[in-house]
Amino acid sequence: MKLWHRFWNGLRNYQWRKPNSLKRRLVWRLMLLHGLTFVVFTVAIWLFIMSLGGKADLVDDSMIDHIAESLIHDAAGKLVLEDTPGMEWVRTNEFWFVARDSQGQTVGEGTPPEMFMPLVKSLGTADYAQVRIKEDQPEQVNVRKRDTRAGQVFIVVGTNASVSALLAVVIVSLILFLPITALLALVTGIAIPLIVRKSLRGVTSAETDAAKIDFDQRGMRLSVDRIPWEVKSLVAAVNDALVRLDEGYERHKRFLADAAHELKTPIAILQTRIDALPESQDKGRLIADVSRLGGLAEQLLDHQRFQHQRPDLKEVDLVELAGNVVADLAPIAIAAGYKICFDADQRRVLVPGDWTALERALSNLVQNAIAHGGNTGTISVHVERNGTIEVADAGPGIPPEDRDRIFEPFYRLRPMTAGHGLGLNLARDIAHRHNGHLSVNDSPEGGAAFRLALPRSADA
Repeated sequence: MKLWHRFWNGLRNYQWRKPNSLKRRLVWRLMLLHGLTFVVFTVAIWLFIMSLGGKADLVDDSMIDHIAESLIHDAAGKLVLEDTPGMEWVRTNEFWFVARDSQGQTVGEGTPPEMFMPLVKSLGTADYAQVRIKEDQPEQVNVRKRDTRAGQVFIVVGTNASVSALLAVVIVSLILFLPITALLALVTGIAIPLIVRKSLRGVTSAETDAAKIDFDQRGMRLSVDRIPWEVKSLVAAVNDALVRLDEGYERHKRFLADAAHELKTPIAILQTRIDALPESQDKGRLIADVSRLGGLAEQLLDHQRFQHQRPDLKEVDLVELAGNVVADLAPIAIAAGYKICFDADQRRVLVPGDWTALERALSNLVQNAIAHGGNTGTISVHVERNGTIEVADAGPGIPPEDRDRIFEPFYRLRPMTAGHGLGLNLARDIAHRHNGHLSVNDSPEGGAAFRLALPRSADA
C-alpha cells in the first residue's frame, strides 16, 4: 500500500503539461510507438488473410477434434455424445454436425441445410472433404475421419456463419495483440517516469547544490555524482564557470583591499598638508572632502574585513554599545543641526556578537541619518528589550520602491548627496553575519527608521 500511495502521489503531482519535459516526451513517444506497432501488426494480418482468398473459416480441425473427443458408446452400445468442455464450446457457436461410426450409427446436433443432405447420407465414403458452395456465400462443410473412444468415426461439420477478413483481423487483434499493447502502454506510463526520475536523480542533486550558490559563498560546485553522460558536460561547464567567477571575485576583492590600503597614505599626507593651510572657507571645504575620502577608504577596508572574517561572538550589551556610539557622534549630529536622543527599554540587553562589527554597523546607521536627515529635527536611537536597535530621523524618508536597493553596494538614493553607498550595505552584511536582519520603515516624524534586529543571548 505504501508503494501504491507513493506512485499515486507521484502521478498526481507529475506535470504532464510541463514544457520540454523529458518524461512526457518519452512516455508519449513510446505510447505512439506501441500504437504504430499495433497498426502495422493488424495490417500484416489483414494482408496475410487477403492473400489466402479473403475469407477466414470458422470450421477447422480443432473444432472437429472437440466433437471426436466427446464421442463414446454407452452401456447399450449406442453412439452418444459425452459432455466435455470442447462440446460446450461447439454448442455455443452456430455449428451443425453429424458423426457416423463403423456400425452405421449416427449422432449429431443442429439441422444440416438441404443442399448438404446428400453429403450427410454418404458419410463414410470419404476420409476428407471441404466444401463451399460459392465464394461469396457463407455455407461451408468439412468432412474428417477420426479415431475416437467409439472407434473409427466419420464426422461432417458445417456452419452458416463466416467471418470477413477485416473481422478476422479485429478478432485476432483483440484476442492476441490488443491486450499486450494495452499492457505495454500501461507499463510505459508507469515505468518510464520512474526510470527517468531515477536516472535524473543526479541532476536533482545538482539542482539542490545550485540553489545553495550565493554571492557571499565561494567554492560552491555542482555535484557530478550520478549525472547522466549526456548532461555531465553541461554540469562540468557550469562548474568551470563558477571557478572563473570565484577567481574574478578574488581578484576584485584583492583590488578593493589594496586600493583602500594604498589610498590611506596619500589621504593622510593630504590631510596633513591641508591642516597646515591658513584658516579659510576653502580650507573647511577641503577638510570635509578629505574626511569623505578617508571615510570611503575605511568603509572599503571594513567591508573586506567584516565580510570575509568570522565574527568573534561574545556577549555584547547593546545598551552600552549604543550609548558609546551616540556619545561619539553626538557632536557631529549637533554641529549638523540635529538634536540627538538615546533611550532603552531596560538597563542591559545582551546579544551574542562582535563588538567592533556591531559598533561599525550602528555608527553607519547614525551617520546615514546625519547625512540624509535634512539637517533638522531629532535623530533618535532606541534599544528594545528584544535585541532590536532603531535609528530614526525626521528627514524626507525613503520611498517604498527604493527600500531594497538602498542596501546594494554603492547605491545612493540621491546621487549628488554625501555618502558613498557602502555604509548601509556593510550594516546589512554585519546583521546577516550575526543571524539578524536590517530593515527600514517610516519613522513617526515622517523620516526613515532603520531597525537592526539581533537574536538575544540564551541566558538574557
